[in-house]
Amino acid sequence: MFLSFFVLYAYAFYFGGVLRWNEVESSPGVLYSGGKIIGVLFCVVFSAMMLGGAGPHLNAIGEGRVAGRIAFETIDQIPGIKVNEKGSFEVNNITGEIRFSNVNFTYPSRPEVQVLKDFSEVFEAG
Repeated sequence: MFLSFFVLYAYAFYFGGVLRWNEVESSPGVLYSGGKIIGVLFCVVFSAMMLGGAGPHLNAIGEGRVAGRIAFETIDQIPGIKVNEKGSFEVNNITGEIRFSNVNFTYPSRPEVQVLKDFSEVFEAG
């Protein structure tokens, strides 16, 4: 990589020297000058460095597009639970009850802390 960079520089200077030596015109009646040749060389080198530096950012743009698509799919999803015009759920037709009896619970990350101990509760319909 390092050697090819110097070879590229050397060839660019050589080609610029050939243009200058043979008095090639850059436009009708205007010869290539040393300043124009060096200016073009540095423009090419700096633009190549900037394009090379943009590579990692292009990956981030691609990841952002994927994340945006997933977010918009979630936003556009139609929920399975229907609500009425007021924005609340219809609870008139719910029957039955929910009963917890002697429930014990600890989180796997902290087994020494018991969250529920012999928890019992009945939740009536409505």
